[in-house]
Amino acid sequence: MSEIEKITRVLCEEGMVLEPLNPLSRLIDGGTGEVSSEIRKEKVLSAVVEFSVDEERLIPILQKIQRQAGQLDTVMSVGVAYRSDREGSFQEVLRRLDQAGFFYRENVKMNMGLGSPLYQEAEGEI
Repeated sequence: MSEIEKITRVLCEEGMVLEPLNPLSRLIDGGTGEVSSEIRKEKVLSAVVEFSVDEERLIPILQKIQRQAGQLDTVMSVGVAYRSDREGSFQEVLRRLDQAGFFYRENVKMNMGLGSPLYQEAEGEI
């Protein structure tokens, strides 16, 4: 969990709000990114840290995560979930990732949202 804390601290320093419905978020101080001292030394096989970021801050936040990843004593991957435009295209986010030099795989996971609560769209949030 201490390796997770290295990432969550950076995110919280940048004002990111961890997804409150993610069970992992309950173990992390949302203001500082600190993992509860009771579990900091625990080992986990897999953990997913979720947060939302405005489009304008996507690349700077990914760059901070990338720099911090070099300090980790584990492996990690980053996924970007993005709502398509009205034509069903993801080209805008892919263009931004390309310009910033980020590698990404072109295979995607599509979530249709069937059976889930209605989502109220926040302007400019991805």
